Amino acid sequence: MEISGPRITELQTDHYFEFSLTDYNRKKICFHTLDKALFIHVPPVADLTAVKLGLPADYKNIFDSIVLLQLTSIKDVISAIKRNDSWDEMVLRRMPKHIGRLHDQKTVLFIALQ
Repeated sequence: MEISGPRITELQTDHYFEFSLTDYNRKKICFHTLDKALFIHVPPVADLTAVKLGLPADYKNIFDSIVLLQLTSIKDVISAIKRNDSWDEMVLRRMPKHIGRLHDQKTVLFIALQ
């Protein structure tokens, strides 16, 4: 995967996910040792979830997807997936791996979700 600008592109295919540069949430990050804060722009939770569902099925992406799905509407996630090129093909291709790892009782992820 290559991450640059507002677009995430898979190197082996033509699939990409492009974040909006105008639709974002402004978040404040405080420093531990200073009385200063940094303000950043982050994408909507639905967009972050849609991206995670199309990325390779490693445990971090599965866990992040589960956490993010608790914070947003599945309808919004589906909308974010569908409005980006053919990202839905990436999600559909990766879902069996996600589901398989969630059902594998030997994984740390399965135990953590119990």
